[in-house]
Amino acid sequence: MRKQITTILILIPFISGISSCEKFLDVGTPKTEAASRDVFMNESTATVAMLSVYGDFMKGASSINASSMLSQSADELDNYSTPPAVNYYTNNLNYIDNNDFWTLYYTVIYQANAVWEGVNASAALGNMVKEQLSGEALFVRAFFHFYLVNLFGDIPYQTTTNYKVLQAAGRMPVTEVYENIIRDLKAAKQLLSDQFLNAANQPGVERVRPNKNAAHAMLARVYLYREDWRNAILEADSVINNTSTYRLLADLNQVFKKNSQETIWQMMPSSPVNTNGFEGPAFIINFPPSVLQPLAMSNQLWNAFETGDKRKQNWTGSFLSYHYPYKYKVKATGQPVTEYSMVLRLAELYLIRAEALTQEGELAGAIDNVDSIRNRAGLPLLSITNPAIGKDELLSAIQKERNLELFTEWGHRWLDLKRTGKAGEVLSPLKGDNWQSTDLLFPIPKTQIDLAPAFKGKQNPGYDG
Repeated sequence: MRKQITTILILIPFISGISSCEKFLDVGTPKTEAASRDVFMNESTATVAMLSVYGDFMKGASSINASSMLSQSADELDNYSTPPAVNYYTNNLNYIDNNDFWTLYYTVIYQANAVWEGVNASAALGNMVKEQLSGEALFVRAFFHFYLVNLFGDIPYQTTTNYKVLQAAGRMPVTEVYENIIRDLKAAKQLLSDQFLNAANQPGVERVRPNKNAAHAMLARVYLYREDWRNAILEADSVINNTSTYRLLADLNQVFKKNSQETIWQMMPSSPVNTNGFEGPAFIINFPPSVLQPLAMSNQLWNAFETGDKRKQNWTGSFLSYHYPYKYKVKATGQPVTEYSMVLRLAELYLIRAEALTQEGELAGAIDNVDSIRNRAGLPLLSITNPAIGKDELLSAIQKERNLELFTEWGHRWLDLKRTGKAGEVLSPLKGDNWQSTDLLFPIPKTQIDLAPAFKGKQNPGYDG
């Protein structure tokens, strides 16, 4: 990353971001435009710097890349467009046209690091605000590195804004990346408030800033991916047992509303046009799929639902012979804000705990967790229909529930197929000649290869460059 690019990036949360924050969380613009060196001299502008990281990310349709593009890489969405827009669906990515995650996510990480450095270098902030902002920065850094390591394999773990360090950084082994993710999430867990804080750093109702339970939830997911079953259970317990704050909602149409009680962390839309986010406009079909509106639910996903599944009734829609995800209900722009983009929610933790308990041999407890999800979906309970289910069959049942519960949310299906070793088995019959085992990792973008000497000759297998 060149010095001039780095200089521009460091100013994003402090200058352009500040101007965007009046909408985002109703943060008032500072009375004078502070230079970046002065942003952390008071708690208000320091908080704006952190909030603008979320605001900048949520301004554009790229905020749903993980939900839309990874669903195409898996077996959830079909794409009726043409290359390069169709490349994720056909699993024909290339390192020139398909830079939809690397630069975007490392930009967010850079911004979070800039906040962390500014906060920790400041003597003007109170301990509570300093800890909260530091915790948020570490959480965001860990969260986006989690996606990068799962999409690209060995990657740099960026913890600084020093351009010389960034330019020299090479690819870190996956195991070391995960060690850094866990370290950051553990630190964030200790620093973050257990409340939902508003822009004034007071307890509020908006669930759009990560809190302690978001760190617990993300750690549960990371431990699951690392097959650390016991710690995955313990972290999931911490959130699920907080029944005064989090609960599964009986009305499925309320789950994705802003600040629903199932929410662990949402991001507030900050686009002046797509006031309810980009999920509804991207997924809801009101004319046959084409280049202009290319996405539709795959037949594999549509046919996977059991008869009577309320998720099919409430979270999918149909237009002519096509079907679409309908978790988000607002397609038209400029509507009153009723939906925020869901990032972490309670149902995932029940399924994390179910899988980890199964791997630990605690099948009865695992069945109870799966039944919590099936009960909400209006389906027969495993404890009644199949109480003697074996370990392997139960693991398969859990993966099916993950697919039907978490479809088109932040790429769960794609990552699940990869981590369980099922991607080739499931996708090869669907993708045909387009499927290669090297498709499990995405290509490192040409811009990174060209700018960073440490990446010369380090492209992922199966791609040029």
